[in-house]
Amino acid sequence: MKLLMITRKIDPADPRASFTIGWVEALAARVEQLNVICQERGAWTAPANVRVYSLGKEIGAGKLRQLWRLLRFCQSLTREVDGVFCHQNPIYTILVAPWAKLRHKRLIAWYTHKSVDLKMRLMHRFADGVLTASPESFRLQSKKVWIVGHGIDTEIFTPALSRDDSSRSGRFRLIAVGRLSPVKRYEVVIAALAVLPAEDRAGLTFTIVGDPGLSEQRSYRDKLRRLARERQVESMVQFLGGVPHEKIWATYQEADAFVHTSETGSIDKVVLEAMACGLPVVSSSEAFRAMLAPWRQLLVFEPASAYELAERVSQLRRLTPTERRELGSRLREIVVRQHNLATLAVRILKAFSV
Repeated sequence: MKLLMITRKIDPADPRASFTIGWVEALAARVEQLNVICQERGAWTAPANVRVYSLGKEIGAGKLRQLWRLLRFCQSLTREVDGVFCHQNPIYTILVAPWAKLRHKRLIAWYTHKSVDLKMRLMHRFADGVLTASPESFRLQSKKVWIVGHGIDTEIFTPALSRDDSSRSGRFRLIAVGRLSPVKRYEVVIAALAVLPAEDRAGLTFTIVGDPGLSEQRSYRDKLRRLARERQVESMVQFLGGVPHEKIWATYQEADAFVHTSETGSIDKVVLEAMACGLPVVSSSEAFRAMLAPWRQLLVFEPASAYELAERVSQLRRLTPTERRELGSRLREIVVRQHNLATLAVRILKAFSV
């Protein structure tokens, strides 16, 4: 099979976008030829059967120039492929659709967000099929939709081979991973730290892994710092900044628990990455309620409930290291079974043969 993939960015140095390279490599291993159109490209050596076409954002191309290049690539590359896979942004599906339809190429889109806007509806209209990670990740009822899970590389995201818990006695590290944005609701975690019992606050840290991008997100970081000072937990809150995707597994492995307060409403892949690393996760997201149902009283809390989150953190801290490892092992099994990258690549390609 020869496949055309359209995605936003191919760059191993980008903490938020570098995971896409794993998708490209997984698909390339299963097709004869993979052409990739991206808006922006960093330094990366592609497999022999992969050709990458950038729209030029990395060299300063403006939006009109990028649009012209995209349309030109779509016009030429759809001639030589058997199908088109649009990753993430609905506009890619909308723009490539005329050529895909004209040349009778199957068009498959990937979408994971609770938002149902005009672009999402047009994407659904033009695509032959829409792949998504969970029912919460695509909120239109449609026969075109396939629930295929996320794509976590469970060969990279694994539990630590060895860990000296005796050297960590008295310490407990909570982490959250993702862009610094109000939608992540990290203020709930800071509020929870402030109401923890004194014995549970001792030696506890909360590390936020992620960079702010927009000015709105930078002001959010400042807001979090002010809130931590006001609630007298400033010494417990750390801002690590962004970590490249190929190195983030070590950050998960060094932590004791992962906390997730995001209100995106879809399955967040960073939670699955943490689970794949054998890390207990605490989440208020509706998307994880069914997955974490066997541990409802330990790993699930109500959105914006700082007191309930504090209770969950206290419960996790009082587990022994062995109990936390056993819990993490069971959570990893879910990811390996339902959300591993190799299986997702097979499911993506299967969508072109339906």
